[in-house]
Amino acid sequence: MCYTLGTMPQRKNRKAKSKERKITPTLRQQIAVKKLAEIVRNSKGKRVTIGKILRESGYSESVSKSPTRVTKSKGWDKLMEEYFPDDALAAVEGGQLRASHVQHYVFPASESNKSIRKTIESFPNCRVVEIKLQHSWKRAYFYAPDNAAVGKSLDRIYKLKKKYPTKDDEGSGDRVLIIERGWRVEKGDRDRG
Repeated sequence: MCYTLGTMPQRKNRKAKSKERKITPTLRQQIAVKKLAEIVRNSKGKRVTIGKILRESGYSESVSKSPTRVTKSKGWDKLMEEYFPDDALAAVEGGQLRASHVQHYVFPASESNKSIRKTIESFPNCRVVEIKLQHSWKRAYFYAPDNAAVGKSLDRIYKLKKKYPTKDDEGSGDRVLIIERGWRVEKGDRDRG
């Protein structure tokens, strides 16, 4: 068969026809995420590394020393969404944002209870529980936000879900919203402060 210039048949674009691949996590990934979910559920302050979990799940020593080889995969992300869905995390996060603990402060005995209550409750999310009169002073017990517990909890969740921007995202110009206790900070809007 003889072809003249420009009449040669064109190859079909194979990429255009390719079907979207189904993401299927491996068996070891499933075991690892299941163990991770168990640890998160029953941890009670116990610290375990992802590398140790991967080793217990059947991964080699070299993979467990660099867990990002597993945790950056699409299968891992799919399992993380399955075991730690965003809506469930949002519900927990909502409760964590209201975490508080009891504190106390000493006032002079001459200070009125109404004035003490007004002073304490002028701070965000603080609520007076009880005011006790001692010898020459009054001790006010009140609920105050537990910022340390809230921050640590959210930090762990966001790291687990990979919601923090990476170093590559810094210069991309994309805005990253960080919402903490009602404050909204837009990364990249430094001049608006």
